[in-house]
Amino acid sequence: MASPQSANPATDSRPLISQAFIWKTAAVAASLMLLTALLNIAGHWYGDTIVTSGFSSDPTIRTITIGDNTLRIADNMLRFEEQRSDGDANRVDLYMLWPSLEGYSEENKDLFNGIDGSQDIVFITLSRQEMPLDMSERFAPVYSRLVERRGQTLDNGLTRFAFDKSSRYAGEYLYVETNTAHPFVARCIDPSDLPGESRTCMRDVHTGKGLSMMYRFSEDLLPQWKALDQAINFYVSSAIVTARAPRTQRLTP
Repeated sequence: MASPQSANPATDSRPLISQAFIWKTAAVAASLMLLTALLNIAGHWYGDTIVTSGFSSDPTIRTITIGDNTLRIADNMLRFEEQRSDGDANRVDLYMLWPSLEGYSEENKDLFNGIDGSQDIVFITLSRQEMPLDMSERFAPVYSRLVERRGQTLDNGLTRFAFDKSSRYAGEYLYVETNTAHPFVARCIDPSDLPGESRTCMRDVHTGKGLSMMYRFSEDLLPQWKALDQAINFYVSSAIVTARAPRTQRLTP
C-alpha cells in the first residue's frame, strides 16, 4: 500500500488559488470599481436635483384660507408641494431668507440647501389657534414658574433663563425681553444637545382671527430679535387679505 508521502506529486504541487479564480476576482473588483465611479459621476450630475427636490421657484400667488383668515402666499414661499394650491387648509408651512424675506429661487438655492452653512432661513407655520395664550402671554403664568430665578442679562435687551431640570423644557433656554408688559419670548434648544452644534429657537404669536404663527430661526439671529419679530409679524399680517369675524350658528326658534 502506498504511504501518504507517495501520493501523486502533481496533485501535491497544485496552487492553493487557481489562476482562473484570480482572474474572476480581478474581474469582480474591476466591476465594483467601475460601478463606484459611475455612482460618483451620477451623484455629481444628479445631486443638485436630489437636493432641490420639493422646492419651487414659481412665484405664483396662492389664495389659502385657514379658519377665518384668507391669505395670499407665493408658491416659492411654501415648503411642501402638497400645500401649493388654492382653497381651505388646516395649516401652511413657509420658509424665507432673512433679512430680505425672499422665497426660494435658483439664485439663492444654495442658501436654502444650507450648502454654505447659512443660518439665515426662517421657518413659519400658520395654523388655527389651539392654545388660548401665545408665548408672550404664557411667560408670567407658565414659564416664569419653570425657569431658574436668576437669569443672565444680555447686551441685546434680552434676559436668558435656564429651565429647571425637572421641567418638561429641561435642556432649553428662555429668552425674554426685559421691562415690558408684553415681552418678546423665545425658547432655544441647548446646541450641545444637537448634531452639528445647531442653534434653533422658536416663538409663537397670535395674529389675524384665531390664527397662530409659530416661527423657527437660528439662535445666531437673536441679536436681531426686535427687527426679526417686527418683520415676520408684518409679513404675515400683510399676507392676510381678509380676516372674517368668527362664524356664529343660527339658532332656530
